[in-house]
Amino acid sequence: MKNFIQSGRYFYAIAVIGFGVIQFVTNNFLTALLPLPATLPGRMLLMYFTSTLFATSGICIFIDRAAKTAAVILAVIFIIFLLYPNSSTLIANLNNAPDWTVVFENMALCSGALILTSLVTPGFSANNGWKTKTNLPFTTGKYLFAISLVVFGIQHFMYNDFISTLIPGWIPAHNVWLFFVKIAFIATAISIFINILVHLSTFLFGLMFLIWVLILHGPLVATHLHVEPQWTSFFIAVAMCGISFMLSYASSKKNSIK
Repeated sequence: MKNFIQSGRYFYAIAVIGFGVIQFVTNNFLTALLPLPATLPGRMLLMYFTSTLFATSGICIFIDRAAKTAAVILAVIFIIFLLYPNSSTLIANLNNAPDWTVVFENMALCSGALILTSLVTPGFSANNGWKTKTNLPFTTGKYLFAISLVVFGIQHFMYNDFISTLIPGWIPAHNVWLFFVKIAFIATAISIFINILVHLSTFLFGLMFLIWVLILHGPLVATHLHVEPQWTSFFIAVAMCGISFMLSYASSKKNSIK
């Protein structure tokens, strides 16, 4: 089990590499995650620059070479995109559900990078816990992740009918699973906020996302190979799985970070 949840960093790294590859292949920013204005000066140069950073940072994290530096770079990228254009767009369109999703997906991805900065720190010891300033990124990351889960959970309640259409037809009792997913988002967020059963809740939450990757996003990508948003959604789900597993590993008894 321990070795399995340790795979979180690799899931996250694969997702980030995927973001970079998608942008290189489509010659455009991720439309479902980084919708930068077409009129932005130097847009193409910025696209190639961020694509390179995504790919190289993901590789560094995966092979454990300059992984902390790579995680910091990713955190900065996602913070920048979180602030502009995503947050400004959301403020101007508070009733637009996709804008809420984009903002808090960026927040979740940023949280993963912040969490990772502590997990890959050389000489990190569970004995230091939260007593050292170096763990501030982890603290920030886990609460940003919890906040994003609350928003996603609320969205699942608000847009229940639409989300039900995403569940494969061969799965029975759609309403039961929808209710379970809503509760999973909120319950996991509460667990993180109150710091109770974080190891178990985040493991189960990551497992839920891994199942989604296999039975939902994977088949959608396979049947929509040339649709960029499907690929982006696939790798976002992979990243969410990775972030959850990283939190689970960090919250285990032998690696507790409080």
